[in-house]
Amino acid sequence: MKEGKLSHSVRKTILFALDGLIMQYAVSASGYGNNLYATALGLPDSKLGLINLVSNAVGCVALLPLGVLGDRCKHAKTLPALIPLFISFVYLFFGSVPLFGALAIPFYFVGLGLTSGLYGSHSAPWLTLLGTVANDDERNRILAVRNICIYFSGMAAPLIFSYFLARAGSADAKLNVYRIFYYINGVASLIAAIIIFLHKNDDRPISHEHSVSLATFRKALHDMFSSKEFRSFFFCILFFYMSWHLDWSLWYIGEIRYIGMNEVQYGYTNMLTSLVECISIPVWARYNARKASNLDRSLAWGSGALGMAMIVMLVCIGLFPVGSRQWPFIISASVVHFAVPALTLAASQIILLLTPERNRALCVSIYTMAIMLSNSIMPYIGVKIYTAIGENVHTFTTLYSSFFVIRTIVTTVLIVRARRVAKRKKEIEA
Repeated sequence: MKEGKLSHSVRKTILFALDGLIMQYAVSASGYGNNLYATALGLPDSKLGLINLVSNAVGCVALLPLGVLGDRCKHAKTLPALIPLFISFVYLFFGSVPLFGALAIPFYFVGLGLTSGLYGSHSAPWLTLLGTVANDDERNRILAVRNICIYFSGMAAPLIFSYFLARAGSADAKLNVYRIFYYINGVASLIAAIIIFLHKNDDRPISHEHSVSLATFRKALHDMFSSKEFRSFFFCILFFYMSWHLDWSLWYIGEIRYIGMNEVQYGYTNMLTSLVECISIPVWARYNARKASNLDRSLAWGSGALGMAMIVMLVCIGLFPVGSRQWPFIISASVVHFAVPALTLAASQIILLLTPERNRALCVSIYTMAIMLSNSIMPYIGVKIYTAIGENVHTFTTLYSSFFVIRTIVTTVLIVRARRVAKRKKEIEA
């Protein structure tokens, strides 16, 4: 009996790891290529904030219907599999937008929304699937193994992408490389959908209501925000994401314009960052498993690491002359990302622990929608402020320094919250 349970648990871990490996290849290749693809198509720096705005707006619009549908599907795997299946066909369109000539940029945003946007909303039904087929003890291990695979893909995709971009001499040749990679993303998404369909979740069927109404939405909100623990987590993590998303597009502008990276060096940065994060995952998985309160401490560790990354950007621009900033930045930025997986591992587990089983898909969708709204609006605001005060290195460093102050405040809030949670848990145990 134990052997059967073990093999079933291992099978779940393998399936989640494989879908993470394959799907993340598509997500990482897109994450690496979306800005470069848009620039190659002629989108100016001042419009780069629209990339996050459009993709996350589409994801937000999709989240609530997906949450309602997810709670009413017979199998939790249905939506997490159908989304990448649909995206696989959209990637064929997305890779073909240069063929539309003057309409290439508008069609680029259509394809962006239906690929990156829907992949953003995919995390909500995916988390519901994890919460359905895996118990509390299994989730930390599954997330750790899956995230190792995710970071491996995050390392491999930009490395492969940048290699072929480096071999492409002309602008037209590079544009063809982008197109081919988006076609490959379509194949990867199709494979990921097939893997998700292989999950067996009949042993834990999903309870669902047959009617869909505003009362269902109100009930889900009440279930979430009636909990003091959930309110504390939600507003603190939202504060963190808003501060992070504020400099999201500026990070890319800083890398390309002021650090002076080309496409290959940009790929090396993503590769080395993913390698460091991949190495760190087992460390943070063991840390989170040691004590329940460590999950909340991990949020502060991750926020602090991203604050250090901002310091790296400012120091490299301030200390090193133009033309010699790239490698000090690449190495330093990669090293400080060691603690970033602490946050991503912890946040996924905390939201599953704090949301009730009733209407869980809708609850997770509401949570994800708030994060995606931040990711759609804040990068756009960050770029707008930057372009309004002047697009030069002085205004960039001044603005980035002020954003670092905000990140420091966020990290402090997360530290205070983690201490209060740990104290409350000790009091309960006593």
